[in-house]
Amino acid sequence: MRKQSVPPPERTTPARAAENSGSGALDDVAALVVFAKVIQQRSFTRAAHQLESSTSAVSKRIARLESRLGTALLTRTTRHVSPTEAGLALYEHCLRILREVENAELLVADFTAEPRGLLRISAPVYFGELNIAPLLAEFAHDYPALRIELSLSDRFVDLTAEGFDLAIRLGALGASSLGVRKLARDPLVACASPAYLQRRGTPRHPKDLVEHDCLRYTLSSQRGRWHFRGAKGEPLQIPITGGFDSDHSGALRVAACAGLGIVYLPRFYLADSIERGALVRILADFSRAPIDIQAVYPNRKLLAPKTRACLEFLARELPKRMARCEAIAKSPLAKAS
Repeated sequence: MRKQSVPPPERTTPARAAENSGSGALDDVAALVVFAKVIQQRSFTRAAHQLESSTSAVSKRIARLESRLGTALLTRTTRHVSPTEAGLALYEHCLRILREVENAELLVADFTAEPRGLLRISAPVYFGELNIAPLLAEFAHDYPALRIELSLSDRFVDLTAEGFDLAIRLGALGASSLGVRKLARDPLVACASPAYLQRRGTPRHPKDLVEHDCLRYTLSSQRGRWHFRGAKGEPLQIPITGGFDSDHSGALRVAACAGLGIVYLPRFYLADSIERGALVRILADFSRAPIDIQAVYPNRKLLAPKTRACLEFLARELPKRMARCEAIAKSPLAKAS
């Protein structure tokens, strides 16, 4: 007699647990899930969308939680919601609980399951637009059950507090509890427009930069100094000044193309301008060590299949895209005469 297979139980989302469960520990955990999502999204509507629930159900759940605790947890405005002092304290504690809940779910889940659900990624604006967005479009075709949300911002997001699954970071990382996956490397290159070099001359050594207008990136901790390597590999720190500063690398690239001065940025920012002949690379023999391009993610014992699949995809495909920038920077047009 043929043995009949027993279908797996239907997966219950946190929102459905919040709506259907009675009082007790499970109900408390479900309430914390809803509360955390509302804070992360700063909106009842967006939280309801993530939880596959309705705005009214989420609002009622928060109201019951506030009633049970006897204090307001959220301040509501017409545009968004924000935590009160009590709400923020609760949120910081419940994050640990939610992390353990997620780890427990991963332990009993089929770890080879197809990536699904919402994958939230943060990346720097220009790098994300140039490289990450096209790659994620390819990645999305491979996993139709996955929903992707890409946030482009040059600030360092708080992955846990803001609900991101991973973030792309450029350059050295400070000490943190985040997991790290190196994806690629990219050197810093110095460039200027042909018109600027004709007018002011071409620097032959980094020390010559003290006589030039340098375009400074204000978010750098070393905005007043540029770092190079000497002929024997020794580090060189060059003080720089100029008449144009910005907190956005794209603005510095535009200024350099307009002949305002010399720019010193990761190669991917400047590769297209070099290819067009709008910028010319200088001081190529003094380039410092390349910067790391890395993915960071909440450091859990087990990664969700969606996060693990995305990390593997980016680690495989991003170096291929970066190779184009390398070919451009090595072309004859890229060196000053």
